[in-house]
Amino acid sequence: MPMPKGHRSERGYVTTESFEGGMSYREIAAIMSASDRQMNHSSVRNYMISGLSKIAEELASVAGASVSEEDLKRIAGDPQFQSALCNIIRERVDRG
Repeated sequence: MPMPKGHRSERGYVTTESFEGGMSYREIAAIMSASDRQMNHSSVRNYMISGLSKIAEELASVAGASVSEEDLKRIAGDPQFQSALCNIIRERVDRG
């Protein structure tokens, strides 16, 4: 279900371009469409939230926590969660 018009997450808006080297959802959609995979920016956002929800679910499982689907989507859309994941991945890549 789409967010109501003017919805703002509790901790702000999330965008992949806010990370160093990141792209906007529209830029990602344009690249995907140019690769013969028609996609719009809202589809990119939905795929991102879906994938991040799966990561959040796995992290909750490792921590022994039981989290609802609604909470997983809220966590996945949280800018702080996404920033933390970005930092973890970046550190791992830098270490080789």
